[in-house]
Amino acid sequence: MSELNPEDTANGSRQSLEDRRRPKVYLTIEEAVDLSCNLGKRIRNLTPRPDFAIGLANGGTLPALVAAEEAGIACEIIKVRRKGSRLKQRFDYLRVILKLFPKAMQFKPLRMLKAQFDNWFSEVECTDWAAQTGDVFGQNVVIIDDCVDSGSTAAFVRERLLADGAASVRVAVISWGTKHDSRELHSLVPDIYLNRTIDYYPWSLENPGFKKFSMWLESQGQELWK
Repeated sequence: MSELNPEDTANGSRQSLEDRRRPKVYLTIEEAVDLSCNLGKRIRNLTPRPDFAIGLANGGTLPALVAAEEAGIACEIIKVRRKGSRLKQRFDYLRVILKLFPKAMQFKPLRMLKAQFDNWFSEVECTDWAAQTGDVFGQNVVIIDDCVDSGSTAAFVRERLLADGAASVRVAVISWGTKHDSRELHSLVPDIYLNRTIDYYPWSLENPGFKKFSMWLESQGQELWK
């Protein structure tokens, strides 16, 4: 039997230590859709039932659209992210072109540089908040994303929604990472999460299925936020 950590609980779920320590995998778009459907089924059982979902581009676009459809609720995709995300995206493009594999990031100087980068660009930016979210007063909202790492982005959106009069705001993600303590940093624990390992999703440039994900986005009338 797997050893369970009582601290790893959210909405009644527990995650094994084996799950937390397993290596990252490259998920196919089909696997990402299946996980998002599972997320939607969990969202459907929330009380009070969400009136609509807000997905966070880019990582939350597919999970939000699929999960919201499964849960039978409307969904809006908003553009909000840490200010360093745009530079990180460009770095990822360069890393793919130069064929710098993830193992290279285990090199201590590169890890230290990345940590410093995260600290420098941790502030959150959002484009045209009111136009994206609409009227949330009195509404029960669920924020959907692929993962919570530090929790800064989800916490930012949660506070903005509550300030705009939302009756309740819950957070649902595929993965709740263990690298940072989102509970300590931003008082954020996802109401729903499926696992504790942040994998290489199809929307990651390092994933061989990125092109297929881009085609899926286009089929949904969406585009990658650059």
